[in-house]
Amino acid sequence: MNRLTCEIHCNRALCKISEGDLSALTVVYDCMARRMFALALSILKSYADAEDATQDAFLKVIQSIGTYRKDGNAVAWLLSITRNAAIDLMRKRKDSISVETFFGDAEPSECKDPAERLALEEAFMSLEREDREILTLKIYGGLKFREISDQMGLPLTTLQKRYQRALQKLKTQLR
Repeated sequence: MNRLTCEIHCNRALCKISEGDLSALTVVYDCMARRMFALALSILKSYADAEDATQDAFLKVIQSIGTYRKDGNAVAWLLSITRNAAIDLMRKRKDSISVETFFGDAEPSECKDPAERLALEEAFMSLEREDREILTLKIYGGLKFREISDQMGLPLTTLQKRYQRALQKLKTQLR
């Protein structure tokens, strides 16, 4: 199913869920489970943890369905919930978020120098929370700037500038 069709089906399904039809959750699952799992896996780097975070995200969808805007971006909303579920799980397990987890193809174990790994973590965590979210939704969520702009309620040009500045800040800090 292509992205536009998925967005339309998810939006309709989320509207049905908000009206009490929990059977519509299967549509959301069919359209988004793989993308939600992939995002969680990119953050957690553990298959089992990503499964847990994805399951938590679906539970949070049901719990927070009242916050979904019927004209909203279903994919961005679902990926935002997934991201938050993954970070919540990471905090519960007292793991740390590393820059490679979000932006690198290398496994964290490939970064053998503890000082380098710490520098990567500190650089990413020095970004504002919204900037970290923008980078995550863009790079791992695969969302377009317009979708992220709509989801976060930021003007498109502001969002694009924040994205570029966040990347530049990471590069500067890592030099």
